[in-house]
Amino acid sequence: MDLSDPEMSKDVIFQEFTKHALYIIYIASGVFAAGWIEVSCWILTGERQTAVIRSKYVQVLLNQDMSFFDTYGNNGDIVSQVLSDVLLIQSALSEKVQMKCLPSLMCLICSCKVLN
Repeated sequence: MDLSDPEMSKDVIFQEFTKHALYIIYIASGVFAAGWIEVSCWILTGERQTAVIRSKYVQVLLNQDMSFFDTYGNNGDIVSQVLSDVLLIQSALSEKVQMKCLPSLMCLICSCKVLN
């Protein structure tokens, strides 16, 4: 359908414009929902992994000799260091991994299309 045709009425042009605008809105809504789900899943993955790391750390820490706590564990340096390390791991899993995976996946898909 040629929208530049002078014989077309304004109503037909408006209906075509509305139809295409709705397509764009539907696509944008789908992209937003997919992005939200992706970010939520990666954040959930980061939370789960850090919970596992914390529980294993507590198990290892409780298996130490009492002399370990007399020399190293009296001022909380170990706990604060592990907490900061776990937060870095959570940040890396929640944000950075998804930023690296999506471009790699898109590159793979595009290269497969080029090869076919």
